[in-house]
Amino acid sequence: MKQELEAIITDLDGSLFTSDKRVNPRDLETIRRLKAKGIRVYLCTGRHFTNFHQEAAQVGLEYPVLANNGAHLYDFAAGTSLWEERIPPQTCRALVDFFRQREMPFVIYGARQVFVAGPPDDHAWRFYREYFQRCLPQYRYPVGEIGTDFAAEEHPTLQFMYASQSWDEAIALAEEMAPLGELAFFRSGHFLTDITISTVSKGAGVRRLAARDGFSLDHALAMGDSHNDLTMLQACRWSVAPANASPEVKEAVSFVSDSCDQGALTRAIRELFPHLLEE
Repeated sequence: MKQELEAIITDLDGSLFTSDKRVNPRDLETIRRLKAKGIRVYLCTGRHFTNFHQEAAQVGLEYPVLANNGAHLYDFAAGTSLWEERIPPQTCRALVDFFRQREMPFVIYGARQVFVAGPPDDHAWRFYREYFQRCLPQYRYPVGEIGTDFAAEEHPTLQFMYASQSWDEAIALAEEMAPLGELAFFRSGHFLTDITISTVSKGAGVRRLAARDGFSLDHALAMGDSHNDLTMLQACRWSVAPANASPEVKEAVSFVSDSCDQGALTRAIRELFPHLLEE
């Protein structure tokens, strides 16, 4: 008896995206075939929804996307938020003060807009600003620069992000911030750390999404490469990591595939569900 697959939930950077931040053409064709057989394909990322609209359009906009590590479910087709899990304003102010006291650059993912802050001559600040300006359609989603005060009540916030020189430094900073509120910390590539409220994770988002859209996680496959993907991988029956994934992720999954540059999703489907790639 063939195993039934109802849904795929995949991370973007280092998973569905190649190293040059494009969707692998092999995986796009695989997604097309899966959708033709009635299988749902969802994107789940730590990114802000404004930061991957074009790539989502390539995959298809018929299903909502999980952004900000599950804090935000957004429907690109309708242009509406389906849920948002926000950081309380008082916690936002405490985090802003924390970073400012240390003169650290940081990013705030607002519900509608991205903000950047930090010393203007800091290379990381310049990287954040250039990155978001390059990726966002400026006519609709301009990047905001935080002045001396951040009006947390006026800008509902889903996530903070900061960079560090090592994971040891990232973890130490997270431990310092822990008393500021009920927070969760997720590590991803290039020593980046995302901060959300404690109830948020990709796994929690995927469980909520499955209940909302009516598919079973016993018939779902997840693919991811970093620490922030672990809860999502654990939530689904089949878990896949590309060959470029971190060691802790590769140890946690049921199948290690090709690298993201070689079409990790396609290889996983070919090995686990070969009948689904038949025309």
